[in-house]
Amino acid sequence: GEGMDVDETGTERARKKLRALSKERSSSRGRSQSVSRDEAGHAYKDKEQQAQAKKIAVKKVNALMRVKGKGTARKGEADRHIPNLMPKHLYSGKRGNGKTDRR
Repeated sequence: GEGMDVDETGTERARKKLRALSKERSSSRGRSQSVSRDEAGHAYKDKEQQAQAKKIAVKKVNALMRVKGKGTARKGEADRHIPNLMPKHLYSGKRGNGKTDRR
């Protein structure tokens, strides 16, 4: 273990130096994150147009939710089901063990 560090070859030393450099480089560079086009400002003339588009988008989404989401997600007539806890087809003709002596 310890004796190995003393007789280090040139290629190993170069490899260690490269690794240290690349590690340093990667830590200094932050991760780049993608930005949506409307946030970048390329899609609109000015901030006013961007605000208008955002307002319209919110209205459209809310209208869609009213149509197929919030208002319609209630229990309908078909869902009001009365469960049959002892269905006749499962229990008819079944004789328990304790019935044989009392017939």
